[in-house]
Order: sequence, then C-alpha cells, then structure tokens
Amino acid sequence: MPRNDTSAQPCSSRHQASRQVLVVTDLDGTLWDQHQCIHADTLSAVEELEARGIPVLVATGRRPASTRSGFALNNFWKPAVMLNGTLGVTFPSEHRFHQATFTASEAQLVLEAFADCGHVPCVYGLDGHTYLADNATTGPRHRKGMVGGVRDVQTTNPDHIVQAGEALGFSIIGVELRGLESLAPRLREFGMIVDHYQDPLYGGWSVMAQPPGVSKQTGIEAFIAHAGLDNPLVIAVGDGGNDTEMVAAADIGLAIVDGDPSVLAVADQHIGPPTQGGWAEILNVVNEL
Repeated sequence: MPRNDTSAQPCSSRHQASRQVLVVTDLDGTLWDQHQCIHADTLSAVEELEARGIPVLVATGRRPASTRSGFALNNFWKPAVMLNGTLGVTFPSEHRFHQATFTASEAQLVLEAFADCGHVPCVYGLDGHTYLADNATTGPRHRKGMVGGVRDVQTTNPDHIVQAGEALGFSIIGVELRGLESLAPRLREFGMIVDHYQDPLYGGWSVMAQPPGVSKQTGIEAFIAHAGLDNPLVIAVGDGGNDTEMVAAADIGLAIVDGDPSVLAVADQHIGPPTQGGWAEILNVVNEL
C-alpha cells in the first residue's frame, strides 16, 4: 500500500508554500516509454513547471551516452544524475557536478562476487566509457545494442579502470537468473546498493551495482548543493526498484501505477504510465501545495 491512499492529495499543511520546489524524475517507464517517446501532456507539464521556476532533475540508471542520446532524440535537455547516483551532469553543457567511484579494493570485491556467480560484468568508467570485455556475460541483446549503438563502448579489459579507482558502476543486463540468486545479497554485505530486477527492456534479469552508500538519492543531494537550493521541497517520481530510496526520501513521493512493488509501497500517490501522459499529474500535486 502507498503511504497514503492513492486517491488522496498531499496535505498542504505538511509543507511550506514558500519553499523552492524541485521535481526529480526517472526516465524509462516514468518520463518516457520503452521507445523513449515522451507524451505531449508530459512535455507540456515540464514546460509549465519551468515557467513557474520549478527545476526538473532526471535521476536514471542509464549511462551518460545513453542518457544523452535519449535527450537528443526528444530535444529534451536537463541536468541528470546517472548510473543510479554515481555521476551528475548538466546537459547539454556536459558540466559534471557530482561523481562517486569505487575504490580499487571495493571494485575488486565486486568483480570477485560476480565471478563466483559465473559472471563478468560491464564496467562504467569515470572517463565516460563503458568497458565490455570479450568475456563479459551481459545478455546478447544488451551486447548487440552496446556495440552497435552509441559509440561509448570499449571492447577492452577494464582492469586499469578498476585498479585506478575509476569505476562508477558494474552491470549485467538481460541474463538468466540461474547463478545470480546470491550476488545481490553478497554485494549488499559490503554496503553496496544493488538493483536486481526482471528487465522489461532486455528480458531476463539485470543487476546494477554502485559504490557503498551511493544511490539516486545521494546524487539528488549533490545536485541540490550544486544548484544552491535551500531545503527544497522535493517531489520524486519513479517506477523501478532503483527509485525506491529517492521516492521514500522525497517530501512527496510518486510511483507509476504499474511500477515495482517496492516503489509502489513507499509512494504517497500512484500516477498513470508514460504512454498515457501520467507524468503530467505532477501539476496537480504542485497546485495542491
């Protein structure tokens, strides 16, 4: 169940109308659909928010090149926290306002945990490249899209990135569950936040790991400091398990009605899917403040 009944509006007495409002949104399955299409109602809502001086921050699990290509497709440029909180960039200027990497020892623990489960992950480097070694076990559809898609992929061994303490994240996308059951619990023992989910885009199961204590929420906090916002009222919306922490931490947390049970459980309200322009319901929330 959501924190409040789904039909209930946020109580304005909980919040100070004079506070600066910040809207934080996930991308896939939240702002845009599986084809990266943004509903006209959603675009209109974003324009209305910005006309009122309300900034919109993107918080996504996507890597920088993939985020950039989606923004270019829609001519939709916003500051973004990517790789589940490890990197913050203001687009289109490419200014980095946040980065959080694994230490060399932490990264080695991750590689060993993956190896014990029979896997070799993709590695996201601080240099902006994704390292996809020949023996990486990410799913075939993901590998094909990486190599044939956005040109940020290095098909070389990422050991130098790991040893230099310049790894932002690790992932395998769209694989069989067999052998993965113990991976996420083991990484969490090291204090790492791990997203382990059934992948709606690539099929199968996916695992993404970021440094200990790092999540979309820590990236949001870095943006707030960077932007000089003084105790803003945060409205956060998402649909996946990796959105749970930021939705729970927000002053007003919203979840997409067909989202992951974990994020649905912590949300104040549920809103419609991106194919129906459900994101535009954020305007109703703002109007109730």
